[in-house]
Amino acid sequence: MKAVGIIVEYNPFHAGHAFHLDQAKQLSQADVVIAVLSPNFVQRGEPAIVDKGTRTEMALQAGVDLVVELPTIYALEHADLFAYGAVHLLHALQVSSIVFGSETGTTEAFLARFNKMALCSPRTDELLHEYLKQGYGYPRAKALAMEEVHQFHLETPNDILGYAYYKVILKDQLQIPIHTISRQPFEEHEVFLTDQQLPSAKAVRYALIHHLSLGQAMPIAFPTSNIRYASWDDFFPFLQHRLLTSTPAELREIHLMNEGLEYLLIQAAQESNHYHEMIQRCVSKRYSAARLNRTLLHVLLNTNRHDAQKWLQSPPPYIRPLGMNEKGQAYLHQIRKNLPIPILARFSKNAPELLQYEKRASDVYCSIFPREQQDLLRRQELYIFPIRKV
Repeated sequence: MKAVGIIVEYNPFHAGHAFHLDQAKQLSQADVVIAVLSPNFVQRGEPAIVDKGTRTEMALQAGVDLVVELPTIYALEHADLFAYGAVHLLHALQVSSIVFGSETGTTEAFLARFNKMALCSPRTDELLHEYLKQGYGYPRAKALAMEEVHQFHLETPNDILGYAYYKVILKDQLQIPIHTISRQPFEEHEVFLTDQQLPSAKAVRYALIHHLSLGQAMPIAFPTSNIRYASWDDFFPFLQHRLLTSTPAELREIHLMNEGLEYLLIQAAQESNHYHEMIQRCVSKRYSAARLNRTLLHVLLNTNRHDAQKWLQSPPPYIRPLGMNEKGQAYLHQIRKNLPIPILARFSKNAPELLQYEKRASDVYCSIFPREQQDLLRRQELYIFPIRKV
């Protein structure tokens, strides 16, 4: 069997994701679809609106055959490290191709724009670090460095991630063909669902939280009543307590905490009544909202910077299936003897540090829910994954 890989958050699954999934099958002509799914916290530094188990079930219902977890430490990183973790997981799973969305459009157009080894030049990396030191956030610093060296504009989110996936493949010589599908760019402030064919995830989340009509935005059945959706505001009291009871020296040991940022965050925690207010007090040329969100999640998770640096030096050391159907299970059985890293679905006393960290992240995410739901999610984390779909 031949497998195609996709890298997703499904936060939550909507019509645009259904289109991506259908195109991935058509473009790759693969027998099996493998999705690398962000866990309970996602790349922009936010809690997923619903837990990873619910999103895994939606993926299986939509036609994904095997869902594997992207460890939180990679999911909460900038595009290059996010891509590094996700692409290497798909490589370990021996996918024949990867399909992703791109504002540039077709595979041919994407390759015409990106397929230059010069894009990986040391000068680009030097300029990237220079712009970061000047206080620019990572996406803007990367765009400025690319533009200066290559007269190359890199602004839209799917192209930024697509370029990151492709660069991992080139630099690490992974020999994985890519396919792209045209992705409509959305404005950052766009929060309302419209009559457009493919909605933005932000607009779908807004509609769910505010109990607005979803129209045709969500093709997969989804519980829209009697469910609590997670947001940063749910975690703000815990975050505020953590910031106000930690010393600056303790906060400097947190991953992504730049020197001086700890004082800004402590002051903002003292003066803010809710999470959005706190972020607005801190956003600047130096600190984008996404960068602040990710840093604050590491404060919430108590992510030690030395541990994070150690883990991020290498690809994920294990494959953790979250869900599969019979086809996905058969594919895993087919490749199991040739896997370069182990499959780990359960926790044990000898579980890797990174998997123990995953349990911590899941426990923190569960903490905002009613006791019955907490117990259910913790049982799922420890004993139920991978979810089986017959």
